[in-house]
Amino acid sequence: MDISAISGFNPTISLINALYPTTAVTSTPTIGALLPLVTEQISISGLGNLVSAADRLETAAGVLAEPGVFAARTAASSKATVASGTATAATPLGAYAVQVDQLAQAQNLTTAARASPGSLIGAGEPAALSFQFASGVTRQVALGSRDNTLAGIASAINTADIGVQAQVVNSNAGYRLAITGQTGAANAFTIGVTGSDALAELLAYSGPGGPGPTLTTAAQDARGLVNGTAFTASTNTINTAVAGFTLSLAGSGAATVTVSPNLDQTRQVGAFVEAYNAVRTSLATLGRENLSLGSSLSYLQTQLAGSLIPAGAGTAGSYASLAQIGITTRNDGTLALDVEKFQRVLGANPAGVAEIFSNQGRGIAERVENLAAESMSPSDLLQVAAPALYSPSPLAQTYTLAGYGGLGGTVGLADQFLLAELASASRQTGTSLLELLISQSLLRSLSQTGI
Repeated sequence: MDISAISGFNPTISLINALYPTTAVTSTPTIGALLPLVTEQISISGLGNLVSAADRLETAAGVLAEPGVFAARTAASSKATVASGTATAATPLGAYAVQVDQLAQAQNLTTAARASPGSLIGAGEPAALSFQFASGVTRQVALGSRDNTLAGIASAINTADIGVQAQVVNSNAGYRLAITGQTGAANAFTIGVTGSDALAELLAYSGPGGPGPTLTTAAQDARGLVNGTAFTASTNTINTAVAGFTLSLAGSGAATVTVSPNLDQTRQVGAFVEAYNAVRTSLATLGRENLSLGSSLSYLQTQLAGSLIPAGAGTAGSYASLAQIGITTRNDGTLALDVEKFQRVLGANPAGVAEIFSNQGRGIAERVENLAAESMSPSDLLQVAAPALYSPSPLAQTYTLAGYGGLGGTVGLADQFLLAELASASRQTGTSLLELLISQSLLRSLSQTGI
């Protein structure tokens, strides 16, 4: 009869029929013969959950085992329109009073208006522009006979790449050339012109109030105070005297920038707690459903719990237990995270929190990561669980099947259920138990049928 005819006794039998639609058996199993498959189904699903959970735990623990993960800092400003900041692990925690007296500015000049950006200025003779910067540096820009237009001058200045940009702007009076330098007082500049009187009349600039272009913005440095210490900078990004503390200035005024631990670390610790609980729960569930695995799984539970005991911590300010930083153990062995306490402790002593998780291979995260990668690796877990996948069953008899994988032949119906359950568990947990079992040479029915 078709396998779908008995699907009411096991929810995954219909999956077998979907996988092998031409498969048929020559005899009908009894209800009593199907009951052992319920245990097998739960075992396979539980195994898939455990393998998947152990993989997530290894990843989550690996994040916390990374050096410096708890040293990250955030900088929050009370008034971002004045200043915001960034901090590194070297920046001391605390509040920094910032006073911005002036922002860094770039010099900007605008020329007299002309009717067209492309009309010749003068007779079209070659000329040269000389930019003299307040820093003492001089830069030259050559103008060919075809460059004596607003558009040509702008292109020549920009191509010269001397730290000055030019563009043609349209105003109500006509077209003007806007020439802008870089921020900072040292980047203020004058312009000399040789070779063309007409160009000199338009572009020569010796200072504010003189002939030639109009000064619309003067170059200046940023100035202010950080916790009473003065700073001066040519840009509005300030590397302060405080280690790793950088300010981005936005306007004049006062602001407080508070450097604190990066609270994203709380999310990472939460992910570790969730992954640990998933493994703990999977071990307990699989042990209850498969008594033959009880001792092996209990040993893994003991190892897992033991890895949560800090080892080697002893420096000043270190912690002796997870409970001291807000992570407690429930009666069932799972963990609970007190977010408020953890953040409070992290803010007060980030180095102590870091040491409890990562401590030259002896930290909790390091030990859990190693356990998940070794004793609870897919290969080791499958070796432990393999006997439960082949417990004696009344369905171990061989039935004649037709069209199995296009091969025909005879395959144990219990193995058919096993294949289907493995496929189902793989889809539910994201863990390919079929591939893992094959790689460990534990799936006999596949090897026997040549698949």
